Amino acid sequence: MGKAGACYAMWVDVDGSDLEALAGLTRVRAAEGKHSEVADLLTRRIDAEMDPDTRLGLRRELAALYAGALADPRKATEAYEGVLDEAPTDRAAIAELEALYEQQKRWEDLRSLLERRHDNAENDAERVAAKVRLARLEETAFGRRAQAIEQLIEILQIDPNHGEALDELERLLAAEKKWDELVDRLEQRIEANPGAGSVPPLERLAVVHRDQR
Repeated sequence: MGKAGACYAMWVDVDGSDLEALAGLTRVRAAEGKHSEVADLLTRRIDAEMDPDTRLGLRRELAALYAGALADPRKATEAYEGVLDEAPTDRAAIAELEALYEQQKRWEDLRSLLERRHDNAENDAERVAAKVRLARLEETAFGRRAQAIEQLIEILQIDPNHGEALDELERLLAAEKKWDELVDRLEQRIEANPGAGSVPPLERLAVVHRDQR
């Protein structure tokens, strides 16, 4: 392995853009566990590679390396953003970036990414899942209950019986002291499904009338 690595290294020194030499040296350094050198070599290969599919695969490999063995969230974020530059709907990259943005408290970036997930959703279930996360983000990261309420209402327009959205909307309406709206929502829920929720809507409605109205 040492002789092979030396040969490939000499080859790369002669022609730093030779894809075969770079790939060979990458394999050797990976087998040796030299992850930082592998990352540098992958970056050079990405810059030199003309085939879009091959380049995308290299970007994914680089991102996984930074996220895993090198444990570098900043570099991993940059690498996954590079994946999305090549493949804007790559679901695996979007999922990884969501976690990285949340870890780094990059809330605006996370919001944009969740909106992208929503826009690229293939069915209502995926759209609803994205909006659930957007609603939570609006409240917890930005403190914007009104926007969170809007997201939840949009979820219920897609799925009127979505239990989590109903529970969260009722909670936020109560937090905002929007008692008339809350009563309307509870009455609608009772009519549609009297036994829904962890606390029966009829009981919650009674509490609102007793304590607030």
